Amino acid sequence: MRSKLFSAILLVLVGSMMVGYEQVFADAYLDSLVNLATQARAQIKIQLDRMDSVSAEVKELYAKGDAETDLLVTAANQNNTSEAKQRFMSAMKIFRQISQTFSEPAPAQKAVPAADTSMMTATTQQVSEATYRNNLVRTEKYIDTLRTTVIRNSLTVDFAKADELMQNAKSSLAAGNFAEVDRLLGELKAEQSRIQREIKEQTIQQSNARVKAFVNEYIAQIDAILLQAKELGLSDADIAKLTKIKEELVSTRDASQLIIKIKHYSVNISISDYKNQKIQSEIAKLEGRLMGLERSIDDSVKTKFDAARQLLTQIKNQTASEDTLEKLALIDSAVREIESYVQSKSRENKAEIQPVPEQKETKNPRLEEIMRLEERLVQLESKVDSSMKPKLDTAKALLNKIKSQTASGDPSFTRTAKALEMLIGDMEDSLKRSEEKARPAEERAANLKRSSEKKE
Repeated sequence: MRSKLFSAILLVLVGSMMVGYEQVFADAYLDSLVNLATQARAQIKIQLDRMDSVSAEVKELYAKGDAETDLLVTAANQNNTSEAKQRFMSAMKIFRQISQTFSEPAPAQKAVPAADTSMMTATTQQVSEATYRNNLVRTEKYIDTLRTTVIRNSLTVDFAKADELMQNAKSSLAAGNFAEVDRLLGELKAEQSRIQREIKEQTIQQSNARVKAFVNEYIAQIDAILLQAKELGLSDADIAKLTKIKEELVSTRDASQLIIKIKHYSVNISISDYKNQKIQSEIAKLEGRLMGLERSIDDSVKTKFDAARQLLTQIKNQTASEDTLEKLALIDSAVREIESYVQSKSRENKAEIQPVPEQKETKNPRLEEIMRLEERLVQLESKVDSSMKPKLDTAKALLNKIKSQTASGDPSFTRTAKALEMLIGDMEDSLKRSEEKARPAEERAANLKRSSEKKE
């Protein structure tokens, strides 16, 4: 009774999985397909292990379902959606067939009159021939399916023995030698199992090799960024985070764990993004310095000043190239020369300008505020996602507004700058919360512990 109840529940479970697969496909959740199929396989295996005896046909079906599930896992790891769907449907169809056999009653035996013995013998022979033929057709189709899988995935599996056994079985069936057909079918099943094992082993090896190649490339990109950390303007926190990620990946041997780790990392490893971030930061600083010098420029340095500002505008409006940082260095050098000239003239003209510390002569509180806010905005730009894009656009508009207010002497500068400061702070807090959610639980716990220790 208990076994029948379990069988009924299992049949409903597998059936519901088959009914719900379309929605799973629609959402393209490959992980869900893998979970459903592996759960069904585990439940079938538990039930088979509890049975006193299992027919050869059911064992063969389970072997096929097991192999299809392994191929599904491999396809999911490769993000091959179409292959994963096909393997999922095949595996679930097989498991459903097996689950239906659990609740099927055993066929009743009918008494056969002695007079019908000769007729029964002829009928039995016809049934045996049809059964063997169907078994051969089913086995040949499945071997062809395995052959297609091997070709599609560029595997190396030998089908020569399977083809020879199949040909001999067909010849024996045609000659009516059912005993030989039965023996050859047994060998074919063993050969089929061998082929399945080789496919499974090779697909796992292929998948692991692809994962490790991807991770090695990931580590190489981290190394490239760390080598240029100073030139790219990375903070100590960014350097520490990248170094920790690299150490974790290098120490992890399990390919599946490598993928899981990379999915959890919320870090940018694009060196071009870091370069663009550095370029935008330098442009913002140079713009502020040029703006601060503009009122002090005379004819002696006007040509150099105009050339520096024109080149900076050109860089700002063009896509970054390999020599962009070099051009910015040239502008920085020119601005330094202009700043030195302006400071020298200021010292000479003591009657008009009170002497002040050298580094403060060209400073302007509003310009410094603009430079500080613009630099924070540049840091945010490479990290925000589409949900924060409207806030970023608003912040850029406010930045342009306080620049124009500075040039015109608008008294509303302070109010506008404060609004921009609050908006940038809000975006920074949102990013910080997102990064906290992405960290593993143990890392968050460690951070909380360190924080409490500092407070004590």
